Amino acid sequence: MENALVAPVVAFFSFIGSMGNVGLFAIPWSREASFGDVMAFLGADLVATTVIWVHGKFYGWHYALYTSALLYRCFVATGITRVALD
Repeated sequence: MENALVAPVVAFFSFIGSMGNVGLFAIPWSREASFGDVMAFLGADLVATTVIWVHGKFYGWHYALYTSALLYRCFVATGITRVALD
């Protein structure tokens, strides 16, 4: 379950584009992480600092931070749900 919490954070800070994170997601997959953990990591590259900055600039910081927190919770829920089903 800790992988589901940490994977989105690692993807956020290691943002090198979606194609770069696809290569990085092979590491947890090869170490027998659950499918949900890998999907949480892969999907979290949608929440990058540049995306948050653009949302904050155009839509306001309340919306940007709310959306980012909501996406983080969705990715964690995905990882936890898949762990429970595996």
